[in-house]
Amino acid sequence: PAPSFPTYSLADKVSMVMQGIRKNGVAHIIDKFRTRLRWEKEKRERANANDDPLSFQSEKIGAAFLRALRKYNVPQLDTSVALFRPKLNIEFNLSGGRQVDIERNYVFEDNGWSEFASTLSLTEIPGNHDSMVLEPNVRVLVNSMRRYISSIEEKTAASKDPHMDAA
Repeated sequence: PAPSFPTYSLADKVSMVMQGIRKNGVAHIIDKFRTRLRWEKEKRERANANDDPLSFQSEKIGAAFLRALRKYNVPQLDTSVALFRPKLNIEFNLSGGRQVDIERNYVFEDNGWSEFASTLSLTEIPGNHDSMVLEPNVRVLVNSMRRYISSIEEKTAASKDPHMDAA
């Protein structure tokens, strides 16, 4: 993810709840309550599992990753960046054109990377964050990456050969 960590205002939180109620009625409140109870239970279970030195420490790894990301200053690069991502799954629309997914993560068309690159190429891949790298979606990803790499190679070759016309 891009190293940005926006927070929600009280107005944002109220807006998300109201949008959920408009979309799903009272069931939204019940689902929110159940989700919170399930989250609290899983949190306690994870805390107990983390006492086992042989258990996989994915939560600790994820927390360490986010700490490192917060400390890293991404430089503005004079380069092109290719972004391959799944279709955005927008659940809530907030003020200022901000959008949020079902897991309450901010969603950005460019995943937040435009400010760090001179140009950004975006390709949507079928699936979600996990399934886009699995069959059959990975075929679309690989073909898209091949096309992008080929276009860069062609441009590079054309710029080095004075006899070729630049594309």
